[in-house]
Amino acid sequence: MVTRVEISLSAAIVLSAALVASGAFAGPPSIDMEKMCGASADAPFADNTATFDVCMSDEQKARDKLVEDWPNVPARDKARCVLPGEYLPTYVEWLTCLEMEKDYRKIRQQQSAEQPARVFPGHGPFATHAMVSKRNR
Repeated sequence: MVTRVEISLSAAIVLSAALVASGAFAGPPSIDMEKMCGASADAPFADNTATFDVCMSDEQKARDKLVEDWPNVPARDKARCVLPGEYLPTYVEWLTCLEMEKDYRKIRQQQSAEQPARVFPGHGPFATHAMVSKRNR
């Protein structure tokens, strides 16, 4: 006879497998940092060695941060910001985009909490300008 513990354990295993298969715990897509940083170093104005080394360091730090934050990043932000099919995608670019999305949401929440005063037609900051313009016609 199957006990509740066995059923619970089986359900947990199935759910965990489904989450892993869905990519919920997977990290950000892999990109070829050497290719991207090599393209940066090949720019005519670049100091090839310094540019490549700095680029690789920045990309590795950004990748590490993405891996750390990945489970908490909303799917809509991932879909909007993490675009591995783009020309020379970078972890720095993706991380910056995700941070901007997070900040944007925070600002919008603050604005909705503050409930800005309503401005009725003819009473806004440009109302005086509009009235003067009408008189001068």
